[in-house]
Amino acid sequence: MVELPQGEIVEARRGGVDALARLTNDMARLGRSGHIRIERRPKGIMPRVSQIVLREGRPIIALHEADVLLTGLEALLEIESDCCALDATISLHELGIEDVDVIAKLFPAAALNLDAEHISNHREGDGEWWTKTRILKSTWKREERLPELEPSVDVPEFIRQKSKAMLERHGGIVEMLNPGQGLIFDSNDPAKLFQLTSYLANHGRPVLVISRHEVEELNVKYDLPIESCSWLSNAETENSLDPSLESIRMKIDAFLWGNLRAVIAFEGLEYLAGIHGDDRMIGMIRDICDGVKLEDHHLN
Repeated sequence: MVELPQGEIVEARRGGVDALARLTNDMARLGRSGHIRIERRPKGIMPRVSQIVLREGRPIIALHEADVLLTGLEALLEIESDCCALDATISLHELGIEDVDVIAKLFPAAALNLDAEHISNHREGDGEWWTKTRILKSTWKREERLPELEPSVDVPEFIRQKSKAMLERHGGIVEMLNPGQGLIFDSNDPAKLFQLTSYLANHGRPVLVISRHEVEELNVKYDLPIESCSWLSNAETENSLDPSLESIRMKIDAFLWGNLRAVIAFEGLEYLAGIHGDDRMIGMIRDICDGVKLEDHHLN
């Protein structure tokens, strides 16, 4: 998949009929540079990832990748369709002009080459581009649909073979834990939770385990690294973690800040609920889930 520099994530939201229009108009009105990333993961087919790159509020590049890599106006048609889907995740990334210029040089075939009078800057309050039925001062409008074009750039053979192998390998799997997702495992026996975390750790993922089980036990039974485990307890020991919500959040935030695509295993929610109450405990988990989703981590 084509991935651009992450930059600063300004906003993330679900897809909808006006989601893309709102984000692009915000960028145009403020004259910001960066890119809008759209991702869909429909069941049974390859993920669909798109980017619209903007320079000082002006859209200059469009990329869309699924089975075939589309660029420019061809990509724009698929992007518009994906953004309307409720299962789409749309994020706004702010970059410096220098970074945007580098991206433009890397993907010259993806240039939109729109006339200045057809690109909205939204500064005179004319309304949202992409949704109006009249020509705005610097916008392209929705009623003048782009012509249907057949994909003209095929994905290289080795990528298509790899994609085919992935589909065959995951064929028949009902559920998958994808980056940015969380798994709630309701059981009196957390063994499967620790086994999954150990499996991910052995495959090179950075892990953080917070549980009511002693660290040495987790290391012996599940081969979890001692330095990655914290014992949720009031006892003052080397690997213990105070059960206050503030201490837990500080521990998790520091871990996520220093690692990419990390895994957090959290066991003992009923213990925290007994101390702080259900509402505060659930509120903390929701905040953690937001951070996990934005940075493509895992929460178990």
